[in-house]
Amino acid sequence: MKTKVYFCILAALSLAACRGVDSEEAERLSLVPENLSEIETAFPGQLLLSRDYLLWTDPFHADNYVHIVGKASKKELGKMLPVGQGPDEMMHPDVAVLPGNCLLAYEVGGSKCFKLSVDSALAGKNDILERMENPHNMATRIVPVVDSTYIYCDLDKPSPFVYADGLRDSLQAFGSFPFKGEITNRWAVFQGAAAYNPARRTFVYAMFALPYMAAYVLNTEGKFEISKSRLPKTGYRVVDGKFKYDGPQAGVRELALTKDYVVTIERDRLHDATDEKRVGRNLKKLPHTVFVYDYKLKLLKIIDLGVPLIRLASNLDNNDLYFICVNPEYEIAKVSLK
Repeated sequence: MKTKVYFCILAALSLAACRGVDSEEAERLSLVPENLSEIETAFPGQLLLSRDYLLWTDPFHADNYVHIVGKASKKELGKMLPVGQGPDEMMHPDVAVLPGNCLLAYEVGGSKCFKLSVDSALAGKNDILERMENPHNMATRIVPVVDSTYIYCDLDKPSPFVYADGLRDSLQAFGSFPFKGEITNRWAVFQGAAAYNPARRTFVYAMFALPYMAAYVLNTEGKFEISKSRLPKTGYRVVDGKFKYDGPQAGVRELALTKDYVVTIERDRLHDATDEKRVGRNLKKLPHTVFVYDYKLKLLKIIDLGVPLIRLASNLDNNDLYFICVNPEYEIAKVSLK
């Protein structure tokens, strides 16, 4: 069979796409982080920020998945979400923040889902407020929106995002990736980070493998519609149904939304030409920079934090940015984005 090569182009609907690389125009600065708490783990999973607590997850911990650190005390206060196959346990969980110092915990690739109370866990009480069944067991992310509505990221579908009331009732399937041709490895190559800002009614998705990012706005009719997107001009193609990207710039490593900014961990290739394919598990080669965008996905600043960066978390009420870095051990630190 003759090999067919489809060169990917921006979809015509991406009318607001940022077609150029604007890192040359961004303001560059350095900030000195405030160190908050050292953590002990083989490798940190997630960093989350609730009303009163910093929470980090340990995918290699044999007993409890979530560690709780007091924002004020900067000390570890307790742990929650036991690891296992029991009725109150999960083997491969992912976690999202809910209002009121609560968490949504869901089994990746499974149907088990809990609403958890951090305050109850610290008080030694039953921390499972509600048990639910997740019908979207192929979802790579579940992002809380408002009032028990969620967005599921199901990358194998032509419209990869599902806006749902509760865990079952779908309100809208939306979104698309601007690549032409039938793609059979969507789930593998389109993995990414996702977050929602209710004040701005904006959902942002950014890929890990290539620098593609899109923002969707929840309109007055209760539907999500594309607002802005960013995509490099070259380096990607579809060959025999397989998506391939050969560009020099990888996608984001992490994504966080603050009051005014979309923040990512990315490498500033004007000053750091490290080959992403050679980074592997060498933590010293991780990027030291965060890219700061506005909600129209215009790159505003590139901030060098002086340490290898792994995870991000933020509070939508302000522009404080929390992160896990290597310094030289793992620690949680904080900066304020002016």
